[in-house]
Amino acid sequence: MTCRGAFFIFAVTLSAMAQGSCGDGASSCTPGASIACACTDGHMGAQECGSDGTFGMCTCDPGPLDSGAPLQDGSGPRDAGPLADTGMSVDARAPGDSGVPPAVDIVAIDLGEETTCVAKRDGSAWCWGRGLSPSPTLLAGATAVVDVGPGYNHYCIVEATGGVGCMGDNSQNQLGHGSDVPSSPTLVSAVGLSDATTVTGGHSHTCALRRSGAVSCWGDRGRGQAGNRIDSGSFSTNQRIPVDMAGIATATQVEAGGNHTCALLSAGSVACWGGNYEYQLGNGTSTDSAAAVPVIGLTDAIHIAASASHNCAAKGDGSVVCWGRGVGLLTPVVGVDDAVEAASGEASACARSATGAVSCWGGNFFGQLGDGTSTDSPTPVAVSGLVDAVLIASGARHACAVRATGQVVCWGDNSEGQVGDGSTLTRRVPTAVVFP
Repeated sequence: MTCRGAFFIFAVTLSAMAQGSCGDGASSCTPGASIACACTDGHMGAQECGSDGTFGMCTCDPGPLDSGAPLQDGSGPRDAGPLADTGMSVDARAPGDSGVPPAVDIVAIDLGEETTCVAKRDGSAWCWGRGLSPSPTLLAGATAVVDVGPGYNHYCIVEATGGVGCMGDNSQNQLGHGSDVPSSPTLVSAVGLSDATTVTGGHSHTCALRRSGAVSCWGDRGRGQAGNRIDSGSFSTNQRIPVDMAGIATATQVEAGGNHTCALLSAGSVACWGGNYEYQLGNGTSTDSAAAVPVIGLTDAIHIAASASHNCAAKGDGSVVCWGRGVGLLTPVVGVDDAVEAASGEASACARSATGAVSCWGGNFFGQLGDGTSTDSPTPVAVSGLVDAVLIASGARHACAVRATGQVVCWGDNSEGQVGDGSTLTRRVPTAVVFP
């Protein structure tokens, strides 16, 4: 069972730890290891392996969803949203080949909730984590790949030709090939796309940026996250093939959250559509929208990041603003003034500076802040030893960076092998991904 993160990205007061029973008393383990577990109240937790080689109690944090802890804006507990929205994938995709030095082998990195994928300069695509191996696995049939976009349980690529291929779960038509088969173990072509430049996956929907600046989406549209429809049907009917979003013609980046999508437009404004129960569309309401709506007050963004229920943007002046998770207005991140890239996790976020240093803030239960601790921080803390990053991305509870040397490092939750070091041990500092 996957549960929503225990910490709110803008929370100032954190609740005390509680105990749960799900997974208590697991079998033998390596002392010091940590695995995810589900708590009796439905939240996520962690089990630490003791010196006797057995896992202890599931340590859980109810977080501000039900603790009543005050939020930064002074409000009380917020609506957690429908249960169907828990466990959404997180897409905090780095911007493909943009700004990557020629000597760096990795040209794109993207993280699903519990998955990591990269595209290499030789045209290959590699993924690891949920449903895969804890070590990088070559995606068979993927050639001349320029971008990758994993969702919750599906994986998509963009080829140099502009075509998009997807594989994995198709229960909501997120593969975009017009078929209702429940899944595909091999790559299938999304219908009608021959000019895509990037692709991004939400929980059960997918969107692609086209060379013209248009954005095409497909898959689950229960909250409008896949936008328009060209066939008849109700608002909640899946979009079986890619369809351009109305009103989006000058996009330079597109990012899918769990059940919403945002696009950065060429003038620096941002438009979002889909689920809005956590104010993640940034238009001051909590009403879902199948049409793109502007994020109020954001006119100078240079990079955006989307997660299940909140988003962040790096601005032209180097600052970072975030919105969602119950906060309907743009919230400046204190202490960041030289950001060129942002990344959003389930209950944390990160920023990369022009110098290559990376800082993160928010929940740190699984070490996703990368500072070597499990202490949450409402203000940015430096990711340990990471001063030469050229790309960053965040999953639900893990984050990764591509270094100027070409090395890929990841940290945080590793219960599904999403860190990529061949283990499932929690990593609280950047850890090198081990490619075969």
